[in-house]
Amino acid sequence: MASSSKTITFISPLSKKNIEICLDPLPTCHDVIQTLLKEKAQLTYWIIAAKFFYSIGNQENFCEILETSRDKANQEYSESENDQMVLLDSLAAHYVHLAKRETNKELKREHIIRATRLYTAADKIIMLHEDHLIGRAFLCLMETDKIDQADAQFNFVLDQNPDNVLALLGKAKINFLKNDIKLALFYYRKALEIFPHGLPSIRVGIGLCLYKMGKIDLARLAFEKAIQLDRTCILALIAVSIIHLNEKSPESVRAGMQSLSAAYTLEPTNPMILNILAEHFFYKKEYDKVERLASLAMQHTNNNNVRAFSYYLLGKCYHVKVTFSSQFSG
Repeated sequence: MASSSKTITFISPLSKKNIEICLDPLPTCHDVIQTLLKEKAQLTYWIIAAKFFYSIGNQENFCEILETSRDKANQEYSESENDQMVLLDSLAAHYVHLAKRETNKELKREHIIRATRLYTAADKIIMLHEDHLIGRAFLCLMETDKIDQADAQFNFVLDQNPDNVLALLGKAKINFLKNDIKLALFYYRKALEIFPHGLPSIRVGIGLCLYKMGKIDLARLAFEKAIQLDRTCILALIAVSIIHLNEKSPESVRAGMQSLSAAYTLEPTNPMILNILAEHFFYKKEYDKVERLASLAMQHTNNNNVRAFSYYLLGKCYHVKVTFSSQFSG
């Protein structure tokens, strides 16, 4: 039975009646779970409900519904194995997403372990399913010693389906990490040919490759197109701001700060944004702001390069203050 974006509709295996769960106004997660339990709903409808909560930003209820469904959902139907895989892979992908955003090393590791266990459980159901292999490959990309494993899985998928956009993006990312920028650009452009009107991350990837190749104007166009597709694309906003700020004219600095302000509004604890702001205020000689922003950036990252730049900015502030103090006392 089909479900609309605002209603989950299915036939109850118990009463044989048509059951509707209206999602507007949104019921509580508890009420949704109780209805699904009471009517012995197939796992398919648990997944639909969970994904709806995820789509409105309620990740906690997304997890609660899927975790409950693992033991309580009706899995006695012909396509239940595929839905079990979707359930496990959806939860695993969620924990991969959390791991990407987590700055605490221990919590990051916990998310990766959870995702690994879920993907391993899904392996026992349908190991060679395209979507499952893609998810597992992106998990492998979280760990530097498993990049070759990720590459092999992306290659396997592309051998079966050369037009799999996510596999192409995975290959692009791997080659970018290996500093094979031309090959990375090839994969990004191939993904764009297949999927020209979606995924601003494709445009961002192309922009990063062009920037590394010194083609700044073309890179800017790619980043600006990504922003047109998604006004909340943080990486594109940051990249455009860097390009503008590096031009150093009054007009370009204003444009750069406008892009950076938009990014800061969306993610006020993003360490890259904080460091760029700190550097901007250093040249304006507002050293207290530099120290505050660079210190905050360090608190929100475990990336060694980002932390090194924060230390560099703090060191410059210290040097200026010591020099000024010695001149004043002299």
